[in-house]
Amino acid sequence: PMEDFPQVAADVPLGEVLSERKAGTARHTLVMGADGLPLGVMSCGSAALSGAMEARAQSFARAMQTFHTDMSAWRVLADLRRSSTPVADVREKGTGRIVGIVTEQSVVARLFGEPV
Repeated sequence: PMEDFPQVAADVPLGEVLSERKAGTARHTLVMGADGLPLGVMSCGSAALSGAMEARAQSFARAMQTFHTDMSAWRVLADLRRSSTPVADVREKGTGRIVGIVTEQSVVARLFGEPV
């Protein structure tokens, strides 16, 4: 679920993001638009290396892939491994409503029966 990922508003300066323990230490942080939907995902560690503490979170957000609920987990895994962003949103095919977020690690865990 999206709630399992740290989330920051797009207009928050990087310095503030890094000061929040949950977001600043997370591997991936969702950058949220004003509409409450993710604009992309950022790596706080990579962003911190830029030294641009006043830059807004949206400056570091990388676009996520979108997968539909009817895609096989093996196909999702293959696509995530080829992607520059290892995080994707999952949407209902008919409505386009976001039903969750997946990472390469979560897909592997599901495929091999590990708890996520």
